[in-house]
Amino acid sequence: SQDVRQEFTGAARAALMIGDITTLGLENDTASGFRALWYLLGVVSISLGIVNLLPLPAFDGAQVLTSLFEWIAGRHIQPRTYWILQLVGIGTVFCIFVFLGFADMLHFLSIRR
Repeated sequence: SQDVRQEFTGAARAALMIGDITTLGLENDTASGFRALWYLLGVVSISLGIVNLLPLPAFDGAQVLTSLFEWIAGRHIQPRTYWILQLVGIGTVFCIFVFLGFADMLHFLSIRR
């Protein structure tokens, strides 16, 4: 009973009504949609990896530089100095986010006029 109803109302019946050419077009669009999704995920992943390696104290790049400095200098950075560097880095990142947010809003508002 369920199979019979699917023949008249299901996806198979819709595909027959649409036609073979349109069905092939939909399949290609779906496949290219998945390709576009994977491409977007790859670009975002690579971008986040690169940004994470920036030498700002809030990111891993600063940890690499700190470790490199400690290795070359042969001494550890004082915890208070490290804390201040982290605070400055987080403040810098926050200021960048605020600036980019305002720039996006101004761009959006200029387009809407």
